[in-house]
Amino acid sequence: MNNNQINRNWFYAFLAVAVFFLAGCDETMRVSYATAAAARADGAIQRGWLPQELPDSATEIAESHDLDTNTGSGSFRFEKSDADLFRAKLQPVLPAQVQLFRDPERFQRGGYTFYAVPGFVLAINWQERHAHFVLNSHNK
Repeated sequence: MNNNQINRNWFYAFLAVAVFFLAGCDETMRVSYATAAAARADGAIQRGWLPQELPDSATEIAESHDLDTNTGSGSFRFEKSDADLFRAKLQPVLPAQVQLFRDPERFQRGGYTFYAVPGFVLAINWQERHAHFVLNSHNK
């Protein structure tokens, strides 16, 4: 083997180790809760990974967050009986906040409207009583 081949082999070995190391450093946490009570008991709201305004009837709660980038998102369903109380806690959203969602137009086409609460932006489909949320770390 000549020096170029040896250097190339070392480069590929280094690259493989670097990729392996970076893949192992994923700080994304994924958690799901059956109910709002379970999420509260686990401290997810107190830690700031779920909105404080989470309806008591919330179910099918899923959230993921990245500890390195302080980003997070998730979704939940809620009962019709909580809709009015939940809606009263929501604030108008700024256009820049809507852009926190990867494809806001897709949500709008799906019947979702956008709202803000401290620390989060939500897309809510009132007919299906389904909400998606993203962490708005600039507005905590």
